[in-house]
This record gives sequence, C-alpha cells and structure tokens, in this order.
Amino acid sequence: MYSKDKIYYGQRILAFPYVSIIFMKNNSKYLYLIAGANGSGKSTLASELIPEEKLEFLNADEIAKEICPENISSVSISAGKEFYKRLDSCFDQGISFAIETTLSGKNHIKTISRAKAFGYKVILIYISVDTPDLCINRIKVRVEKGGHYVPDEDVIRRFYRCRENFWNKYKDLVDDWAVFYNGAIQFTLLHKSNKVKGISKLTKIGNRAVKKAQEENRFLGLPNVYCVHGETVFR
Repeated sequence: MYSKDKIYYGQRILAFPYVSIIFMKNNSKYLYLIAGANGSGKSTLASELIPEEKLEFLNADEIAKEICPENISSVSISAGKEFYKRLDSCFDQGISFAIETTLSGKNHIKTISRAKAFGYKVILIYISVDTPDLCINRIKVRVEKGGHYVPDEDVIRRFYRCRENFWNKYKDLVDDWAVFYNGAIQFTLLHKSNKVKGISKLTKIGNRAVKKAQEENRFLGLPNVYCVHGETVFR
C-alpha cells in the first residue's frame, strides 16, 4: 500500500518580478492555489511548476518541517503563524507566489479576497483523483521515501471537503481555474474555466512532474499507485 507522490521539500525559491510563460501575459501579479486532497499530487506538480514560473512557494506542512522535522503535527500552530507571516510578506513585496492547500476549510476565501484587493490575478488548479483510498496508499509510499504521514481519517475527510469546496465555494471566486486528473499514468485536463489560457503548457509541466515521480519510485523499488476501473492498483 503505497503512494507515488514525489516529495517536494518546499525550499523557498527567491521570487522576483517575472512574466509567466503560462498565464501571465504582462507584468501582473499572480497567486496560484494548487489544491487537492492529501496524496493527490499537489507537491508533485509544485516541484516543477514553482521553479518553472519562478514563484515563491507557501506550504504549511513544509514550514512545519523547517520548525520540527521529527514531528510536524506538534508545531501546526507555529507553522500556521509563520505561513501567514510569509503570506503577508508576499503581498507586501507584490511578488507572484503559489500556495499548496487541501481546500478543506474556508480560510483561503479571505486569501483570495486579499489577493484581489492587492491587484493579484488568482488561478486555482485543482488536482482530482478517484478515491480517498488512492490517496491513502500514495501517502504510504511518501512515508517510505521520508515524507510526512497523514492519518487516514484526515485524508478521507479532506478528500470530500476539498471536492465540495472547490465546486461550491472556491472556483467562482477566482479569475481562472482548471481541474486535472492525476489518478492514472498521465496528468490530464478534465475541466477549465472558459477564459483560462496556457493549459497546454501547464499540462506538459504536470506530465513532466508525474513522470519524474514515477521514475523516482521505480528507482527506489517502490510501486506507483493508480486507479483502474475504480480499483487501486500498484505498478
């Protein structure tokens, strides 16, 4: 029982004014929300998207690792405070950045509102998979690779909340959104807003990230986890 997620260790890439090759057509400021359930592949996508777009990256789990790598759950409050300090810093500097989130709560409704008030364009990327079981098994592989564990009950709860919140609360608040499927060998576009651009480039980045994660697992002797006809399979 394993996960194919490649661990992105969240080093803070120094950001600078930059014109995005995906969505940015001018010198606008952009906020990317990379959303999905635990184990869906958010960090896998981020591992390629962040350096490609030269974005600052905010991830509460990675901040917790910086504070206490032995037990990130013990410093969740401290990590949350530091997350919002860094969020404020991004807004103050006016730099483009990305946030990784499960969207299981409503806290980023305020983040989106603040971003728009500061003149940011907000892009929401939702990574979808078939079942919580797929996520749980991918997380098990992540742990084998040194990544952090997430209790099964949390994975299941966040899986359904994330999907519900994306469709019913978040997608209509952002400027552009796209849904990608990451339950198979390829990273595939499922849905997008009518005005979103640069999808072809983003799909290529996602597939490059997934391929690297799959190759890493094979190199380490760990299975990749997919969904085939509704069943979780290990290959």
